Amino acid sequence: MDKYIVCYEGLGLTGSVLFRSQIAINTDINNTDAEKFLTMFNTAAINDATANDVNVARFVIVSICKL
Repeated sequence: MDKYIVCYEGLGLTGSVLFRSQIAINTDINNTDAEKFLTMFNTAAINDATANDVNVARFVIVSICKL
């Protein structure tokens, strides 16, 4: 299992940045396809936005770093 830090922005309906954050994703990238990785990211990002009481229209990945 590898740990990845995904930095992202939560955007509003007009494309304005509502907040910036980062989340950790633990996965074996050799056995994880892109669709599964994005699903893991979206789930974690939605939970993060909800916890911070921010209503975003979409998320944009800014960077991904492997630890």
